[in-house]
Amino acid sequence: MQVENTGFSSKVADYIVASVNRQTREELYEHATLAFLDTIAVALYARNEPLVSKLKKQAFDLGGNPQATILGSRNKVSVCQAALINGAMSHAVDYDDNLKDFMGHPSVCLVPSVLAIAEHRQLSGTDVLDSYLVGLEVGCWVSRSAGVELYRRGFHGTSVIGRQASTGACARLLKLNKEQTQYALGIAGTLANGVKQSFGTMCKPLHAGVAAEGGVQATTLAEDGFDSALDIYEGKFGLNATHHGENEPVEVDFLEGVHPVEKMEIKFHAACLCVHGPINAAQSILRKAEASAEDIEKIDVAIHQISMDNAGKTKLLTGLDGKFSTSYSVANALVTGATGPQGYTDDAVTNPSVLELMGLTQVSVDPELNEEEVIKGRVKLHLKDGRVLTGESDPLKEILQLPEKRERVIVKFNELCTPIFGEARTAELRSAILDLKKAHNVSEILSLCVAD
Repeated sequence: MQVENTGFSSKVADYIVASVNRQTREELYEHATLAFLDTIAVALYARNEPLVSKLKKQAFDLGGNPQATILGSRNKVSVCQAALINGAMSHAVDYDDNLKDFMGHPSVCLVPSVLAIAEHRQLSGTDVLDSYLVGLEVGCWVSRSAGVELYRRGFHGTSVIGRQASTGACARLLKLNKEQTQYALGIAGTLANGVKQSFGTMCKPLHAGVAAEGGVQATTLAEDGFDSALDIYEGKFGLNATHHGENEPVEVDFLEGVHPVEKMEIKFHAACLCVHGPINAAQSILRKAEASAEDIEKIDVAIHQISMDNAGKTKLLTGLDGKFSTSYSVANALVTGATGPQGYTDDAVTNPSVLELMGLTQVSVDPELNEEEVIKGRVKLHLKDGRVLTGESDPLKEILQLPEKRERVIVKFNELCTPIFGEARTAELRSAILDLKKAHNVSEILSLCVAD
């Protein structure tokens, strides 16, 4: 079948196949390597989460060729199953990276898919890093073309955009030709879904897993000649029309200047990104005031409507509920300072001191915040001594430079992995991942991830 040489879908496929040496700058590989370090750490930490156990049980019950590793386990499953489980595992505690231009969580879609294929086909670390960067670019290109309307309509960007990004990365990794790549994008696109109604359930992490698996599925089918629509984005009933209401994708030239991987937002609070701005602002205000949570009389938090939709829970039954509660997250951060996974357990959300301050916290929608400020949090602390202190934070505009980013990701990796492996094995795994570019076969690194 003759492949179209015009249209947005064709341009995306061309880029995946033909992009050369755009991501060879050393610092881009370093940023990508830190994404692998961070993603593997949060996945390993979540290896025993209930949703992960259920996915592993399903995979074992269904059976399949032992091709790729489940992170933290000695077990191998099929490449598709590994991408699914590791993707969901990476997002299970909502502690993974985020990118505004991607409209979601990139690495949980990209890292599991390329690792699964690379392990099965015995590919190198350089192959993996190159495909990760290309997939990230594809995801941002598709996302920024679609615009925020996709998210407003209720679609989870990590699921819809993530599947396209994973497909782009896997197509690059498998060295598909133009025709195969365009088919792969079409296969992934026709299966794109994942709605925000599922936030706060096991299905939100499942979205990441399905996106990772979708890239593997689409590219391996296309590799074998499985066809699809060639205009999956711009067609009359393509993704742009169905998911954001416009047939014609917006042409976006984002590939000049700062690379998307340099703008990645690393999470240091294990909750929905929408609560990060309010947490950061509240903690900063209290620290500068040299006050404590006991000195607070009232808290006002103002956020964007999208953040309210995502993180407006006020009734908490589980730790998972807390991840989508701005009032709880702010109160917990000020009372305990524990904003990692330990701050979002079932026990943590019953802390009387936190609940008391949560009751003094009012969260409202700020109509002045625009579409570029959907994650910004504005906080006003009313102290018992009469002081009223204000501050704001927008995590998507407070991106760490590479040296500080490296330092903080390594600290996070150590905190998550040392309880699992001990200091010596954690150091060994950390060094192996940081040397990913030098790895001749990524399976050598994955063999170090066994925790049981």
